[in-house]
Amino acid sequence: KQLSSPPNLLTLSRIIATPYLSYMLISHNNNFSSTPIFALSLFLAMGFTDFLDGYIARTFPSTATVLGTYLDPFADKVFINVMSLTLWFTGTLPGMLVGLWVVRDVGMLSTTYWVVRKETSKKHNDDDSENIAVMDPQRTPLKVQASFMSKVNTTLQIGLIALGIAGELPFVDIPPEYMTGLCWLTAGTTIGSSLGYL
Repeated sequence: KQLSSPPNLLTLSRIIATPYLSYMLISHNNNFSSTPIFALSLFLAMGFTDFLDGYIARTFPSTATVLGTYLDPFADKVFINVMSLTLWFTGTLPGMLVGLWVVRDVGMLSTTYWVVRKETSKKHNDDDSENIAVMDPQRTPLKVQASFMSKVNTTLQIGLIALGIAGELPFVDIPPEYMTGLCWLTAGTTIGSSLGYL
């Protein structure tokens, strides 16, 4: 039931569109010379849905769900990591930065799973085995709340990815020092946001 709420459907659309956007960039050398334009347009549309799902959930509280507090950041992580790996594959982003992003998010997801698993563990009345309700929103009242630094980091990551995609356009020339500076900045916020959760 929670999965069918409008904000969650918009979030799911971002997850589904992410591999297609990745494919568009990797197959950049196909017969469609305007592929980067389509990719950037899809990227902007996905960004709009990211804003829209949050706006709907805040404006119409009845559409907000516990599941959505997990699904929205998960969609962001899927998008950021798939796109960063894609841009590393195309030679746009450095491997060390992409590796840092991936390791950080895998660690965050693993930690979140462990905490929720611990908090929602139940004991059966008839034996000692555990009945885990990790992703059952009816039995998992814990909500995910991102820190301010984490939100800044996500914004910078998406901005860097946007520049990387825009740089594929034939009429866009992004100075290398801009990309380098933003790479260093996002590396710093990635480390800082990780330490903030300790």
